[in-house]
Amino acid sequence: MGADTFYETWGHHYTATDMDVYLKGSFNEEVILEQLEKEIFWVCLLESEPVGYAKLRKDKQERLPDTSKYIELQRIYVYQKYHGTGAAHLILQTVIDYVTKEGYDTLWLGVYEENKRAVNFYARYGFEVFGEWGTFFFLISSLISHLSSLISHLSSLISHLSSLISHLISLCPFYTVDIG
Repeated sequence: MGADTFYETWGHHYTATDMDVYLKGSFNEEVILEQLEKEIFWVCLLESEPVGYAKLRKDKQERLPDTSKYIELQRIYVYQKYHGTGAAHLILQTVIDYVTKEGYDTLWLGVYEENKRAVNFYARYGFEVFGEWGTFFFLISSLISHLSSLISHLSSLISHLSSLISHLISLCPFYTVDIG
């Protein structure tokens, strides 16, 4: 489900080869099993059919305000056919309830600022911009890592992608919500 929803959301931004490399590196069985041991997942089902999911990660901190206990909402995806059904709201509210119950001060996430639907969605829950870095950075840096090992002799390509990353970073704010 993770690879499918990620592809639905971002597949049109990248070449098929780049997306394939990223998906195989980020959503393979070994990676997922490792993540299931140390990260927190929720899957939303409708009559036993997967609708979407969320993933929390405890070990990542990027330019966060001073806080004693934080957690990252690393992924929240809903299949496109379920957009507008309230599934994303249910998933995010479940995450917020968990984070509150567990005593976290801050729930943070990265979002591509041009994804107005997502930005507005998070704003309705009180998330506020606190920095300029984002999810596209993580996507592109993962692609660069995989692509570099495959085509390291093409340093001009790496240089171009580095410039693109810098540009995308400037477009990607972080959002946070105070749940304390």
